[in-house]
Amino acid sequence: ILTDLENDISSLDYLAVAGSNVVKNCWFGPQGTVSPLHHDHYDNLFCQVYGYKRFIMFDRKDNMHPHDHHLLHNTSQIDIESPEQYSQYPDVQGCVGWVADVGPGDVLYIPLHWWHHVRALSASFSVSFWWNQQHGT
Repeated sequence: ILTDLENDISSLDYLAVAGSNVVKNCWFGPQGTVSPLHHDHYDNLFCQVYGYKRFIMFDRKDNMHPHDHHLLHNTSQIDIESPEQYSQYPDVQGCVGWVADVGPGDVLYIPLHWWHHVRALSASFSVSFWWNQQHGT
């Protein structure tokens, strides 16, 4: 079944410049699913197919206090939905966050290493196309 689904998801024409170095990811989940504040090692075209999600994004230059452990080095220690936590990280209070709500048919570009937190506002299905312009992988 998953192979059939993958065959149904074609890459966007824009990604032709990345050649065969495009990685497809599918995201299924119920309302309330959260992906904590993190960054990816790829540029990302995030395509919302079904349902709605909210992104909160921060520039890659912002210090979002990643975990020290190598398995979580791309994940922030900050729960961005808990403002009472901000007092523990005073430098974060000056960071500008961008909010983007996406729905069916929307595509959101997330640049390499940009911090992003994602919350499903409804049951949802999404597809991400990851590629790395800097390293060709």
